[in-house]
Amino acid sequence: MRKAVKGMSAFARHTGEGRYPASPVRRLDRDHGDVIPAFNAMGRPAYPSIEQIEALREAGCMAPPARIPVHDGRFDMEIPPQGLVIVELPPQ
Repeated sequence: MRKAVKGMSAFARHTGEGRYPASPVRRLDRDHGDVIPAFNAMGRPAYPSIEQIEALREAGCMAPPARIPVHDGRFDMEIPPQGLVIVELPPQ
């Protein structure tokens, strides 16, 4: 059974109005960069084949960053249990 996804609002000071119309966000959770679902799907082999190892490496790669809108320094996102989210606010 999956736990509920939590909604979150955050505020970043000193962002200035319109300074960050959208910021890059990277995620690491069950649906992004987690090899466990792929490993389970292949039957949890004790000695994975070369093809299986390659599939696990691919499953563990981080996706390109998505972009979230930032309005007056505030942004909203959903974070699943045991998830990690990195929001980048690069210097302007």
